[in-house]
Amino acid sequence: MLGFVGRRLLAEPVGLVFAVREAAGEQMVPGLPALTVEGLTDNDARALLAAAVPGHLDERVRDRIIAETSGNPLGLLELARGMSEAELAGGFAGPPQASLPGHLQDQLQHHYVRRVRALPEPTRQLLLLAAADPTGDATLLWRAAQTVGLGRDAAAAVGAEELLKIGSQVRFRHPLVRSAAYTAGSPEDRRAAHLSLATATDAQTDPERRVWHLAAAATGPDEDVATALEQAADKTQARGVHHLARPADGTDQGK
Repeated sequence: MLGFVGRRLLAEPVGLVFAVREAAGEQMVPGLPALTVEGLTDNDARALLAAAVPGHLDERVRDRIIAETSGNPLGLLELARGMSEAELAGGFAGPPQASLPGHLQDQLQHHYVRRVRALPEPTRQLLLLAAADPTGDATLLWRAAQTVGLGRDAAAAVGAEELLKIGSQVRFRHPLVRSAAYTAGSPEDRRAAHLSLATATDAQTDPERRVWHLAAAATGPDEDVATALEQAADKTQARGVHHLARPADGTDQGK
């Protein structure tokens, strides 16, 4: 109806502006000038986050936020506001919860947990590995997957379910999918995932992340891990970066 009216107002001093959600490749209102509104470019999204986040923002965490929000400005700001300083500084925390009304968040969380648990075991393992590393580093994910015998075929089912995309980055459909993939695993599964990620992390180039994963994989007090955590904390503090957060399950396994 709006299209019918709009096509007949071209010669009249009347302006008509409206918005419509279009299916991919379809023009819902033919014959009228259209402006397709898309997400921000990567450069513009980075600039917006740099202006909105007052503290240190890790580049890998920033790029994951941009990927998971598809450059949507509101999504960028809301997801960043929902993250702690430690998460923003280096992703040293578990999967964040989305900023949604409580009942809606619970419903979506349970929905995604059910979907994750219905997947084949190798695919659930791959999802858990992806969720356990907050930076969305695809190279690290595949290295960790190889340590537990997972091949790229494990990603086929999750791709078909449109829950996760693995390209140059690991991109979950929604932050709640990341949270659900982590929650769906048992404590033993989560520790195993962190241990695989620690094994796959280069101790020379990224020692802080490696020791954080080791702490999350620990089953009790570990002096070696505690010492490594202290050393990592000293290094990050010297760089002006916020402290390392406690392991993803909320325990103090390091000390």
